[in-house]
Amino acid sequence: MHHGACVSPITTSAAGEARTTFVTPGTTAAAMTAARCTSAPSTRCPRTQAAVGPLVDGWIGRLAKDAADADSLTDLRARLDARLAAAWRVEEVADTLASAFAAAELAGRYDVAEDAWIALASASASHTRLPFEEQIALFRGKLDLPTRSWTDLWEAENDKAFVVAGAAQEDLVSDLRAAVDRGIADGQTLATFQRDFDAIVAKHGWSYVGGRDWRTRVIYGTNLRTSYAAGRYRQAKDIAERRPYWRYRHSDASERPRQNHLGWDGLILRHDDPWWDTHAPPNGWGCKCYFETLAERDLERLGKSGPDPAPPIVTREVTVGARGPNPRTVRVPEGIDPGWAYAPGQSALRPGGGPPKPPVAPPPRPAPGAWDPTTPAGEWHDASWNESPEWLR
Repeated sequence: MHHGACVSPITTSAAGEARTTFVTPGTTAAAMTAARCTSAPSTRCPRTQAAVGPLVDGWIGRLAKDAADADSLTDLRARLDARLAAAWRVEEVADTLASAFAAAELAGRYDVAEDAWIALASASASHTRLPFEEQIALFRGKLDLPTRSWTDLWEAENDKAFVVAGAAQEDLVSDLRAAVDRGIADGQTLATFQRDFDAIVAKHGWSYVGGRDWRTRVIYGTNLRTSYAAGRYRQAKDIAERRPYWRYRHSDASERPRQNHLGWDGLILRHDDPWWDTHAPPNGWGCKCYFETLAERDLERLGKSGPDPAPPIVTREVTVGARGPNPRTVRVPEGIDPGWAYAPGQSALRPGGGPPKPPVAPPPRPAPGAWDPTTPAGEWHDASWNESPEWLR
């Protein structure tokens, strides 16, 4: 059931350290703007930084003061309502956020283009959200597959098929997949998916396991994160000659951090280190970890002459799905949830890297009455078999 939100990288540089911040729908505009305006080199977009940075800094400062002075949440809300009404004009906020998004996109494109020779020509100040084409393409390349349990498909098999545990009807799976697809392509929210989910459940009379809010979060969140990770994996492999190192990052957005994931934060390995085969994030249900790509010059700025040694992989044996129709006993690396010890998107690439080979079109079916050499034993084509002479049957 492996299914991530549309997120965009913002590559910045601070204190000699190159870092890419991934922006999800849950990331605040202020955080985006602060990441771009306070960290990116001022020579890249100084005019936008000069215009946007002070406004955002002022907003953050006033919010912090309100939060410190408020006696209660009710008091804080009243203060914010008063400040919004008195000080923040809608036009000012809209113009500032538009500039912030454009600046973030340009900063990220600049950093990638510097090493991968990707053109900046398509960047536009009107862009506030761009579809992640690799993510969309990989997700749409999956087959719809009815299943009884989340253990029916395992690890990298999820690169090839869209499944929802317990959705055993093809039309049900197809409708659920279409709803997730709209979320990926159009940047829809969880609330929008939940409305679609309710309509699909009512249409098909599906009796699913688990509460509605929990189930929708699992279906939607897992699909968005893994499809994003798969698209990101393809992008990173495409520029691996120029940015051959990957750095593991633990997301500050995680509400309940996993200690192993915290321990891997900042780990730098070559992109082809076998460790990534099982530890490329996300590494579990709800995991928001990600990785960054680094060039040789980034390692030099960090004072490193090469990558880190890969941590030893210690596995444990677990049985999953014991109460379902398809239990499995598997070995899983420590720190990885069962079913997540794979690199999303890796199996969709051929061994040499790059996009998968295009599918070979099947040979055209012969016209009725024609000889069909593709059938077993060179039989007559199905359409003409019933009209064949008795002695041929």
